[in-house]
Amino acid sequence: FLEANLVKNETFIQSWIDGKIDNNGTATTGSDDEIRKLKKSRCLIFGLEFIDHKREGNTSSKRFDVLTRLSEGKNEYVLIELKSPNSDVFKIVEKNNENGGKSTEYHLSDDIGRAIPQIFDYRNLLEDGTEAEWQKIGLPKGKVAKCLILIGVRKNDDPVWEGHFLNLRKNLSSSIEILTYTDLIRKLDTTVKNLKNNL
Repeated sequence: FLEANLVKNETFIQSWIDGKIDNNGTATTGSDDEIRKLKKSRCLIFGLEFIDHKREGNTSSKRFDVLTRLSEGKNEYVLIELKSPNSDVFKIVEKNNENGGKSTEYHLSDDIGRAIPQIFDYRNLLEDGTEAEWQKIGLPKGKVAKCLILIGVRKNDDPVWEGHFLNLRKNLSSSIEILTYTDLIRKLDTTVKNLKNNL
């Protein structure tokens, strides 16, 4: 589904995760319980290591996309911000130079520029939240150990883009990670192969 819909926007992907649409993009019909199970299974795309996913929870009147627990018995969480698969990681500006060549500048895209402070704001609001606010989310109060922004696709055919992306990922703090939908699909493929080979 993800591979077939890399040109779609984040609302479409969120509707699929929420079980509102099927794998063909058509509205789902089913009981609330069936849709709840579908939603729970689709949240597994983020990784089998995460448990107890919460979608679009409120904290101080702001809605985060996904909050998931790192492990049972520990109140450590990963906050996931979903952006469109068709969004850009970089805004690329090409300029002609005096030598008849061109220089290329890589700037963070507007979507990344908004997502980074947005996810840090959600993290701070969650960590400053009261027990009552966490109870509304359905989780015990804890610490957000990691923030993950899911956006765009990799440009595997462009070594300069790849180099800038790897540098960006390497130089972000340990508490934030940028992942493309390409990376997520590769991770899912590896997980499926491992499960098939070891079960």
